[in-house]
Amino acid sequence: MMSWIVDHDTGKIVWLLGPDFTKSFALRKLGPLVGMHNVHLIPKGLPGAGNILALNNGGWAGYGAPNQTSSTGMKTTRIDGSEVIEFNPITLEKKWNFSAKDMGYKAAAHANYFYSPLQGSVQRLPNGNTLIDEGAGGRFLEVTPSHEIVWEYIYPYIADHLIYRAYRIPYDWIPQLSHSTEVAVTPPANSEFHLPGAADPSLNPNNTVSVPGTYGYNKPSPAKNNN
Repeated sequence: MMSWIVDHDTGKIVWLLGPDFTKSFALRKLGPLVGMHNVHLIPKGLPGAGNILALNNGGWAGYGAPNQTSSTGMKTTRIDGSEVIEFNPITLEKKWNFSAKDMGYKAAAHANYFYSPLQGSVQRLPNGNTLIDEGAGGRFLEVTPSHEIVWEYIYPYIADHLIYRAYRIPYDWIPQLSHSTEVAVTPPANSEFHLPGAADPSLNPNNTVSVPGTYGYNKPSPAKNNN
């Protein structure tokens, strides 16, 4: 994976990242980066301005010597999980990141709980939070610097759920619209949550669901006819 900055006056590349992430200690500590999307400098006036923010998609990529995951030397790097990264473009020091681990999934096997092997985007917001588009899954997240998810939306149309990019735009971009009223959302207690249209729990004190042809674990099944 390569990213670069071009001087428009001279046409020369003045900053380059990749494709070899073994050249220095800083590169080895930062990388490997695979399939990144929406690589950009955080604009002036926003928290982290001047740092690079990107969605490190993950997946399979790279060329080199054969290894445990590649007998041919193709797609030598395999990362089955995505990560949002913010880093200093000069020192390459990571300043912030977000991955499945930050969502509470500590096991390596759970890295794909936050995974968009293609597409996706990230945006630093004025309040310091980061808007994430997990493009392949059609999921949007707003995350605080301390990794708390404060807002989440999943695009419901499964057949067309690839979302290339997502942006939050300010109200003054559409001046004819009035500001929406923001209402705090308080999650209900699990013991008090019921889906609309579900049976009244008072009519089913054991809180069980009957399925024709089956028998509950606490009820004996009819005696078998051995004749």
